[in-house]
Amino acid sequence: MENVIREDQNTRKTWILSSCGRKYLQLQFSPSQLKSMLEFCEHFSSRRPISSLDYIECSFKRHILIVLFESVLLRQNHGKTRQMDLGTDINEYKQCLMQMKTGYSTFCLEEELIDETCLWWIELLTCAYFWKNGRLKEARQKYLVIKSIPKSLLKKNLALAVVHSFCAVKLSVEDTKRQHVEQLIWIHCVQARKRMRLYAQETPQDTFLENLALALSVDWQLQSLIKILSVVHGPQRSTAARYVPRQLKLLYSEGLVLLRRTVVVDHRLQLKDLLHEVCWRILNNMNPIVTKQIIIELVKAANEPLLKLLLPKMCNSVDLKIVESVLKLS
Repeated sequence: MENVIREDQNTRKTWILSSCGRKYLQLQFSPSQLKSMLEFCEHFSSRRPISSLDYIECSFKRHILIVLFESVLLRQNHGKTRQMDLGTDINEYKQCLMQMKTGYSTFCLEEELIDETCLWWIELLTCAYFWKNGRLKEARQKYLVIKSIPKSLLKKNLALAVVHSFCAVKLSVEDTKRQHVEQLIWIHCVQARKRMRLYAQETPQDTFLENLALALSVDWQLQSLIKILSVVHGPQRSTAARYVPRQLKLLYSEGLVLLRRTVVVDHRLQLKDLLHEVCWRILNNMNPIVTKQIIIELVKAANEPLLKLLLPKMCNSVDLKIVESVLKLS
């Protein structure tokens, strides 16, 4: 029995020798980052004592999720955003997680980061990354796995909010010709928002990581609400002739408030917040001079060439195709 345990322990340590494991262990952390990781680890030690290797594995999993969220939410050339090569890094990360799972473990992980759940998050975020980069064929290969939600996540309001938002975007991306698709998108957006309200009543477990999940869920909801208008009224119909339902306005407005709260925690999300504000102003026929000023500031801040090209067109155009393209690039 001891030999089996020793062999499992050795298997569990092999991930450290992988290239992504070595890169992670070479990272230089600031005191604030170390503090947040220590707080993250405290959620595990309340159940059982954890070893140094346990702590490294927990922090490595947290690192993987943060990098993936940033890859989906932020542009590659945005500040210090940590990006990965989806062709190589993802597979290696998944292999590392499987090695941790097969090893003998004397601790109990927090539910969001047990191996099965962490692997599920990786699949969902990889699919989102493929959407963002127009790789729909590769994204479709992830749908079946994503549908198999781990039981532990069915009790988590924030995770369910992300799932409903994911479904809304999936309908927006894949099923725009489906009958009554706008109603299905709306239902998922409403359900996502309900889960977010319940989550707001809870005590956050890991502020930075959950803030990224919250921002992603809100961003997907707001994009989906824009898609509803595009499906119902046609993408090129002027705002003067386009009726925006009061309920949709309220949901969009509430989403902007939630997104701004995430900006307080992570200022890198400010560009996305301003883009949604511009969309909100266009939909409500608000002062075009102020809207134009915001767009000018966005053009200065944007590093994406195509974004710089599309943003000025929003000053004089209410073409929802342009709006959707801008949000996708953000």
